[in-house]
Amino acid sequence: MTISWPSARQAWTMTAVLTFAYTIAFLHRIGLSLFVEPIRADFHLTDTQVGLLTGACFALPYTLFAPLSGWLVDRFNRCSLLAGAGLIWSAATGFGIFSYAILMIGRIVTGAVQSIVQPGSASLIADMFHPDKRAAGYGVFAAGTAFGTAGAYFAGALAVSLSARWADGLGLHEWQVAMLLFGSLGLFIPLALLCVREPVRQELSEEAVTRGAVIHFVRGRIWTLATLFGGVAIAFLAMYGQLAFMPSLFIRKYGWTADDVAVTFGGIAAVVGALGSFSVGPLTTWLAGRGNNHASWTICLFGTFACLAPGALAPIMPTGALCMTMFAISGAFANFPAVAVLAVISEITPNELRGQLTALYTALVGLCSAALGPLVVGLLNDNLPGSSPIDLSLSWTFAGCAILSAGLLIAGMPGFRRLKLGVLAG
Repeated sequence: MTISWPSARQAWTMTAVLTFAYTIAFLHRIGLSLFVEPIRADFHLTDTQVGLLTGACFALPYTLFAPLSGWLVDRFNRCSLLAGAGLIWSAATGFGIFSYAILMIGRIVTGAVQSIVQPGSASLIADMFHPDKRAAGYGVFAAGTAFGTAGAYFAGALAVSLSARWADGLGLHEWQVAMLLFGSLGLFIPLALLCVREPVRQELSEEAVTRGAVIHFVRGRIWTLATLFGGVAIAFLAMYGQLAFMPSLFIRKYGWTADDVAVTFGGIAAVVGALGSFSVGPLTTWLAGRGNNHASWTICLFGTFACLAPGALAPIMPTGALCMTMFAISGAFANFPAVAVLAVISEITPNELRGQLTALYTALVGLCSAALGPLVVGLLNDNLPGSSPIDLSLSWTFAGCAILSAGLLIAGMPGFRRLKLGVLAG
């Protein structure tokens, strides 16, 4: 059956809207890390408690609700689901600021509701682009993490400046006013989604999809999916640890101010991270054109190691400038695995199961990466010798994740090649 794909204009408009929503989601996800030091002081927290707040409180509900989110994505209007989710998590971000317990509740709600963002967006993009052009769409969407990171740092610096004027009048700390401002940005998500409409679902399975279809599908591809999801999740563990504690690294070790970190890393994330994301599509197409039938997996493996190796060196650099340079090199490749894993899922999965399989990946990333990344770094900070061994904590985390992640992805590549040959033959 011939498939009628949406026009390029429709496809890229949808991608732009989803990227905007993902940018706001990621800003809300990591924005709290900008204010670790004042929150730590105001609520008298340890680094382990900070790691729980920035990591597990978000990631565990993100993981637990991911299967439900995937099920909803495969059955209901995805644009409406994303619009409603945006309003809920934005309210939780803006108003969950008045105590450590309320912060935890706000993070839990945000994590649960944001679990729908990646499955919903990935499913929509797959229905907008022909498979040959899909990696480019995913690349732009994944740039939302770069834009969200940059937005968090730039908006954080601006919000701190504004909140310094408003905090006394509102009876709040400056970081609390900044989080209120962050939350208000989420109001634009449903407005943006009004600009697009739900597309027709493409590439439907020729067989009836039963209730146990996902289990059957995963069971037949267990090694390939386990090595892919495990390898990427371990890579992201280091990156989430970095996002949670990088401002503290520069403040404690190099004597930078929060504004210095915000402006410098915000600019780097916006430019380097976005360019890296945009390059994944053309690189994947180029590799595939040269006869590489596992191009997406190759990009995933290359990007993972190219990100984690310089990330392991960055925290032990003697100066802040060298440290930031190494993090910039790392950031250029940070979104390679994020884009590639979505491309791999779309290449081997029928439409009716994409939301649920992406949700399975999302759950693993939430459990392994977002929950454990900040917690591992926080535990190392509190238990390694020295007054503040945050540099060694981050370096060891990156190095260990590089070895484990690369090993899993190398081990799983032959299975993916066989699967691709089967799909192409079919």
